[in-house]
Amino acid sequence: MHYHFTKETDEGMKLLESLVPGTELKLKREPENKHDQWAIA
Repeated sequence: MHYHFTKETDEGMKLLESLVPGTELKLKREPENKHDQWAIA
């Protein structure tokens, strides 16, 4: 599954809070994003 989220939304915070120890996260850069934010992939 791939998710893109921001902590600025309720949905994003719910997703972040749903993570449990042992959850594997893969971080990727988004060079096309002018703010170059990180995303969970």
